[in-house]
Amino acid sequence: MTDEVEPARCPDVDIVVVDQHLVRVALGVDDWNATTLFACVSEDPADWSQIASVWPRYQIGPSVGGVEDLDFTVVNIETAVSQLSHERAWIVIDLRTKRVCLGRANDLMERDGCYAMDEDGVYGRELRILIHLPPWWEFHRNVDLSMVDQPRREELHVFRPQREVLWGPELTKGLAELMLARLGQ
Repeated sequence: MTDEVEPARCPDVDIVVVDQHLVRVALGVDDWNATTLFACVSEDPADWSQIASVWPRYQIGPSVGGVEDLDFTVVNIETAVSQLSHERAWIVIDLRTKRVCLGRANDLMERDGCYAMDEDGVYGRELRILIHLPPWWEFHRNVDLSMVDQPRREELHVFRPQREVLWGPELTKGLAELMLARLGQ
């Protein structure tokens, strides 16, 4: 006789999302939609509208059609934090400070990971969500609620590639100069 192990299921998650304008809270979000929302942070969103715009990229399987289908309520930060509990799983995504905090009751989530479930809603290989937080995002797991009100531990340094040099007028100018020099030989 073999002992069958029941696949683990993540608990429902309470979520707080803070941006420059509003604080949103949703209580009891199912684990798959919570993971989908967490994956949206991979795109380095600056505000709620950017989360909504990248949601379809991560929406798969049982994820709702869009963030507007989740039951978020606009509140102030004090009300949002007061609705979180040490006994329940919670995630705070602070878009202003580029920081994610996970409570102690959360299953282990990583800043870079692949989360999967099969078609029956049990974790497996069929449906996958990849998460890769940008390196300038702080990621804290297994933290106390008091961490939510604290400032970032490290100064925010966002990498800004000089894309205009790689793809803009500077590239065109450089190529033109090289062509003219070649023709002039």
